[in-house]
Amino acid sequence: MATETQREHQMTENAKAHIFVCTNKTEPECLKRMLFGTSKLYADDVLSVKSGDLLFLLNVNSTVLHRIFRAKSDGVSFHQFL
Repeated sequence: MATETQREHQMTENAKAHIFVCTNKTEPECLKRMLFGTSKLYADDVLSVKSGDLLFLLNVNSTVLHRIFRAKSDGVSFHQFL
């Protein structure tokens, strides 16, 4: 039986990494909701996010790259909910 550490290692080994950007204005909401998004221009990139992938949040105003986040679900299009 695999240990928790072994399962984590296997998930990380197969994960892709994605960088999302925010601004000083949008950063608090991204971090509060743990919800990252983008414009229509990069919608295909969001749809390529899979549960377990590694995510980074870069504030383009302060140039702060926030810690590693792990996607809890596959990326979805906002338009699915309209």
